[in-house]
Amino acid sequence: MSTVAPGPRGHVIFGSLPNLRQDPAGFLRESQAGFGDVARFSFGTKVAHLVSSPSGIRHVLQTNAKNYTKNTPGIQKLKAILGEGLLTSDGEFWLRQRRIAQPAFHRERLKAFGDLIDRHTQALCCRWRGSAEAGAPVDAHREMMALTLTIVGEALFGSDVAADAPTVAHALDEILLVQDARFTRAVPIPTWLPISENRRFDAAKAALDDVCWRMIEGRRGKTSGRSDLLSMLMEARDPETGQGMSDKQLRDEVITLFVSGHETTANALTYALYLLGTHEGEHASLAAAADKAFPKGIQCLEVFHWAPVERVVNEAMRLYPPAWLFARSPIADDVVDGFSIPKDSFVFISAWVVHRKPALWPRADAFEPSRFDGPAPDRFAYFPFGGGARQCIGSNFAEMEMHAIVARIVQQFCWQSTGGTPTIDPKVTLRPKGVVPLSLTLRAAPPQ
Repeated sequence: MSTVAPGPRGHVIFGSLPNLRQDPAGFLRESQAGFGDVARFSFGTKVAHLVSSPSGIRHVLQTNAKNYTKNTPGIQKLKAILGEGLLTSDGEFWLRQRRIAQPAFHRERLKAFGDLIDRHTQALCCRWRGSAEAGAPVDAHREMMALTLTIVGEALFGSDVAADAPTVAHALDEILLVQDARFTRAVPIPTWLPISENRRFDAAKAALDDVCWRMIEGRRGKTSGRSDLLSMLMEARDPETGQGMSDKQLRDEVITLFVSGHETTANALTYALYLLGTHEGEHASLAAAADKAFPKGIQCLEVFHWAPVERVVNEAMRLYPPAWLFARSPIADDVVDGFSIPKDSFVFISAWVVHRKPALWPRADAFEPSRFDGPAPDRFAYFPFGGGARQCIGSNFAEMEMHAIVARIVQQFCWQSTGGTPTIDPKVTLRPKGVVPLSLTLRAAPPQ
């Protein structure tokens, strides 16, 4: 027996859309707190449910996942950038692409990128020493965006992308800014109108496409002996059919990896550094552990899943999950936790909401890395990389990168977060608004 879920009344015409546009993260959290783990609201003529229990999320993402598609307005907007990449595709096509791409992301293959991560992180630390000595604060978000772009660019393309880095950085910034604006509009502006926003988006997308197409074309027949992800994807074959990816499919996967492997990782690192900068005890504890375990300095592969840094990064992603919200649409009527979910409606799942639920996380708003010392949480109570079959394919790479960067910076610097609590900007990702300043000091004789 199923019932209609409770939820806010909303506007007589627009439903809860004004609330979601004004303060999406706050509105969703209040909806869960006020109406429970299945909260119903409307957007005009459309019905949506926020599902926030581990059992309900497991049902949508795993148990009955075949009933839930990614055919939502948000995904359609992302397709304008990503095409039919792993993040946006669905059904049999997605499954085939996942089978082809999966071997390139095996943990053993990803270890080849350890030196790359170490090299670029050490270059960042060298620059930061100058800032520390001059007493000049650094913007954690700007610095992490630049660092992760450099790392993911070289991991994807090898050193070939170095000359194109400024073009790629500018194009990604433009694309993400425009897409963020498009996500928050009640009435979409047609993308074919020759207005400034659309022209900027089209120019940025063309610049990014140009880099990808040149790399793909230049790499044809030259992948042997190369360890970059583009070469791995070009050589990969579907284990069931023996087929590889077409150039169009390669382009879509490369753009997807570029955007998702850059923005979300940078956001997570920014919040981790901010939190360490406001919790002196946690910072000092991690630095002391790093000095004891790695007296000659941090190396990427040594700290991958090293418990002291892993729990810090996990706790940062609990409080500030980069992929904070995603949606599914049921193709047939369903029941979740006893409540009716009509077909062709929307189901929202928010890590921001679930990760801060007091029933699941005591002192839910506090930064307490030690909470990850015990048994692993339910996989649908903590899911910074998604869940079910569609968990992020790049999660191992992202974790390896974040663990190494945080550990190396902590071993070489102390800092304070001087800008107060960052204001979140919850759109496509959970990026911070404005500058996230860190006031740096050098630790005594930092390891090289």
